[in-house]
Amino acid sequence: MPPKRTLTQEEKNAKAQKQRERRKNESPAVKEKRLAERREYEKHKREKRRRLNPAEPDRRAAQADFVPPVQEGEGRALLANSHPHATNFMKKIRNYNCALAFASIHAKVTTPPGKGPYCCRIHGMMYHTTSSVGQDSQTPRYADLYFMDSAQATNIRLHNEANSGCERWVMIALDTMLREVNPYAHLYKLMRQLFEEEQRNAVAENREQFAVAMLIHKYKSQDQRRYNNPTNNEIGVVFKSVDGAPPSDRDICGHLLIPTGGRRFIQIDPNKSMCDPMSYPLLFPNGDSGWNPNILYRTNDERGEAEGEGDEEEDPDVVSNERGPGGETATEEAEDQEFDFEETVGDPEEQSISRRRGKRTRVTQCDYYLYRMSIRGNFNIILYSGQHFQHYLTYSFIKTEGNRLRYLQEHQADLQVAKYNGLMDFLNNRAERENLTVGMTYILPSNFIGSPRFMQQAYQDSMAICAKFGKPTFFVTFTCNPKWPEITNSIPWYHSASERPDVVARVYNLKKNEIVEDIQKRQIFGAVTARTHVIEFQKRGLPHCHMLIWIDEPDIPRTSADIDRTRPICAEIPDKENPPKNL
Repeated sequence: MPPKRTLTQEEKNAKAQKQRERRKNESPAVKEKRLAERREYEKHKREKRRRLNPAEPDRRAAQADFVPPVQEGEGRALLANSHPHATNFMKKIRNYNCALAFASIHAKVTTPPGKGPYCCRIHGMMYHTTSSVGQDSQTPRYADLYFMDSAQATNIRLHNEANSGCERWVMIALDTMLREVNPYAHLYKLMRQLFEEEQRNAVAENREQFAVAMLIHKYKSQDQRRYNNPTNNEIGVVFKSVDGAPPSDRDICGHLLIPTGGRRFIQIDPNKSMCDPMSYPLLFPNGDSGWNPNILYRTNDERGEAEGEGDEEEDPDVVSNERGPGGETATEEAEDQEFDFEETVGDPEEQSISRRRGKRTRVTQCDYYLYRMSIRGNFNIILYSGQHFQHYLTYSFIKTEGNRLRYLQEHQADLQVAKYNGLMDFLNNRAERENLTVGMTYILPSNFIGSPRFMQQAYQDSMAICAKFGKPTFFVTFTCNPKWPEITNSIPWYHSASERPDVVARVYNLKKNEIVEDIQKRQIFGAVTARTHVIEFQKRGLPHCHMLIWIDEPDIPRTSADIDRTRPICAEIPDKENPPKNL
């Protein structure tokens, strides 16, 4: 029997193109049947693979969880309140995170005065920075501490006044966990070993010491279908050179250069994938990458097709037992080519951002953080981080909004701001009268939430309703109650409502929608002709709704008897001996 022939790259591309053209014209019923057969075939393949090799993990199951699992042990026990030191850890979780972080977050964080639930508020800009490392530092902190021994670093952390309430045992346990599983900690350890080795070699050879530095990057060629925990070789490289310049590697993008020596701060771009794991080591103990502009957007159906369309039929010309450089078979390589996995996007700073056209191909920053904060069956470390969850939510929103502002700043031509001649003439005339210079002018569209045009448009819409229907009939206020059973039953008993703002907002939105249904469709006040409402968050973070309702002329209550007949409106003095349970 002659050996099976492996297809050339041109033949693979031609076959993939034919399959794509054939599937563009298929009907929905045919597509559903094909996907069902594909799922059944994949199930058969997994069962056969497990029978032949029981120790091999299920690749499809591993791909299903985008968020890597939390390491079992002390970290999870502290977050799940199943540890004797959990109370102190949850109370000081912000201090522990800042003490163990590889990078610092600069922002003006304030809390409302007085007593009450914890609430995180940030004013102004936010920056992520790290610093160069070395043994000559007089005030070591952040990444400097991973350049030292664990015991020495722990003593320095505990002697800091900001960490006065932290316990030594908890700090030691967390530092040990990160040094074992975090790839960034491994990189700093490797950097220290190379630094000490270079010192010894320079003394032995009687020469000047080479500069040792670390380059944190993200490889373009990384397979987007892999969701395993990253290793230190995948996120960075430690090198030495005469002038401290990084190696000329054209396969890396979005790098962050951290040298040894000196005390200069290095700013981290929030759009880089290393920003989140370096700033929040307790939320990303495995060092999994954060958001970056090159994450592919795929639906479940597209992902199912991409995982194995090339195996849909057992073609002897495609099947081969030969392994490629990455350990994949020729069939898997054909699948990658079929679904355009070879397409890569470079660093967005090196390319001109063009207006998006056609089908969506990338995951947005907002979608990424929504996925991270979703409630699933597995243990989500972010949702169990207490007060630290509020900080992560706030920082994520600031980065997302900053990214949107940056997009609008670079796409002013698409907004046709050149047509605002009257506004520009006003600014120029005013600047000339006051002897000032007009700076750069950026126009925000009216659909940007929170912008002056958005607020003005909402105000004008409300005033237009008043001009048409007159003064409103009812003014309804609706405040969130953190003791609602829907909220308390959805969070662990050791968490408060202020530590789970996602649950509070979702429950409140469902109840608000139900009230709107009662007013408009069930007409508990009568026939509704118009309605407008606004939702604001009080000082402690609870949502609060102000609603104006216009009722049709025949149903407007005009006397006290009409008010009494309105079912939702009632007022009574509670009985002292038998008060209502809800009060």
